[in-house]
Amino acid sequence: MSIKMNDVKFNLRAIAKDEKVLVVEVRDYYKYVNGVKESVPSGKTYVCVLPKLRYETIRVKTLDKVAVVSDDELNNSDGIYIKFSDDFNASFYTSGNDYNKTIGISCKATSAVKVTSK
Repeated sequence: MSIKMNDVKFNLRAIAKDEKVLVVEVRDYYKYVNGVKESVPSGKTYVCVLPKLRYETIRVKTLDKVAVVSDDELNNSDGIYIKFSDDFNASFYTSGNDYNKTIGISCKATSAVKVTSK
């Protein structure tokens, strides 16, 4: 029996070694249908660093229509931590060809919530 890489799922604690992450950027994300970008955003992508893992970076797509932190908050704070909904999952994917294959990690959750204490 073989297991496909994208069948293996991880929760946030397994990825970040914590239940919260430090958000550094928020942007809209768009779905592509038949190779064409939709005109309406499908949610938000949170770019986060993982303090317990030497500040590695992950990007988490959510269905949030409104970001839980504003650009002003991000620019005028020492750091804002967020948590993701319990359905957070991360899985591996591959891209490229046989000679130049890369492995990435895809992170998704329904929503994000701002954490008030570090």
